Amino acid sequence: MNGVIVVTVTQTGNKPEAGKQIELVEKRDTMVTDITGQVVFVVAPGTYTVRAYGLNHGGPVLPFNDSTAVVKAGDTTRISLWDCPLCM
Repeated sequence: MNGVIVVTVTQTGNKPEAGKQIELVEKRDTMVTDITGQVVFVVAPGTYTVRAYGLNHGGPVLPFNDSTAVVKAGDTTRISLWDCPLCM
């Protein structure tokens, strides 16, 4: 049985951030956040690297940010990321 990874990207004030590239590194699967700021990956149980591109947290902009998602069968793992386009 598979599990689910839900990645949500919001910007200042909890506004959903559409158009952000999110990669599931081990699967070489890339998606772009929708108008709700989310992408959903359905995967086998395991540990995955969730890579988000183009997020700004203030200070130097990194080319990507990595998070770890541990997925169990039948469960949903949620990753919340923050983008601050005004923090440049």
